[in-house]
Amino acid sequence: MKELMVRKPFGYGIGLSKAGNFQSKEQMPYPPDSWLISVWVETGIVGLIIYLSIHGILFAWCSWILMFKVRDKSLRGLIAAWLCMDAGFFIATYVNDIMQYPNQLPVYIGFALCFAAPHIDKRIREEKELSIPNKETDKQERLATVLYNLIEAIRFAAIALEPFMPSTSTKILDQIHTDLRDFKDLSTFGLYPVGNKVTDKPQQLFARLDPKEVEKKVEALQPKKQEQKEDENQITIDDFAKIELTVGTVEKCEKHPDADKLLISQINIGKEVRQIVSGIADFYSPEDMIGKKVIVVSNLKPAVLRGVESQGMILAGSKKKLLELVSVESLPNGTKIK
Repeated sequence: MKELMVRKPFGYGIGLSKAGNFQSKEQMPYPPDSWLISVWVETGIVGLIIYLSIHGILFAWCSWILMFKVRDKSLRGLIAAWLCMDAGFFIATYVNDIMQYPNQLPVYIGFALCFAAPHIDKRIREEKELSIPNKETDKQERLATVLYNLIEAIRFAAIALEPFMPSTSTKILDQIHTDLRDFKDLSTFGLYPVGNKVTDKPQQLFARLDPKEVEKKVEALQPKKQEQKEDENQITIDDFAKIELTVGTVEKCEKHPDADKLLISQINIGKEVRQIVSGIADFYSPEDMIGKKVIVVSNLKPAVLRGVESQGMILAGSKKKLLELVSVESLPNGTKIK
């Protein structure tokens, strides 16, 4: 974007920063993602500098007015707070498009209040000078003036708030009991009726949220994660380490006298010869088994199969009607499989 804008010192033109506007003219190929970028794209570096300079002057001028032209502390604090809000809006334009209508209204209303502040301050001082020279009376009248100006400022703020927070604006105006609710009623400060009374039962504008309730609502909006069911057949590495797999050679093999599907093998596993009964007679004959090097589960608890003790198990794999023994070639008897 920087390279494109080097060739456009005066920008692409007002309204041409986003697709869909003025199709007959050149448009910016990369839509901007913040207000200040939009100003840069539409008016170029020249327009951006002018825009920033004007607003910088406005903020500096308003600050000077509040510091040196407004004596009333309450009025100065109220308008200074509004000006701080304006500054926050303006800083936010660096990262998003917040200055779109109607969000611009509070910013420029704040500037207008700053320029009107000396006149408001003068009226406050004049009313103070005309008051009765009695300390208690003076304090009461002074307090009444400050409260009146505060209510009037609240009325201004509520009317300015109406375009983007209508319900909150209505609540504020209802509680100060005023029918002056249009933008035309912002033309003059001091239209709020003197002697008017605000509500005796104020309503909370922004209820405090319970963190637990907020957390529940957030969790309800989040998609529920499906809990992965653990496979009951899985074992840990510790379980696997308990199994002793040993290389052995079948030295003798014969059929089981009482079971056609069982073979009785004498297998040398290095330090000893084990007798193992296996249900493999349908796939291997005794002659096939003699001399085979097989893998034996050597620490399996002995079991009696059809009257003959089996002292281990031979590893084999099977699928449907196929069965094959797991065998090795060069490893000597007694070798541990890890």
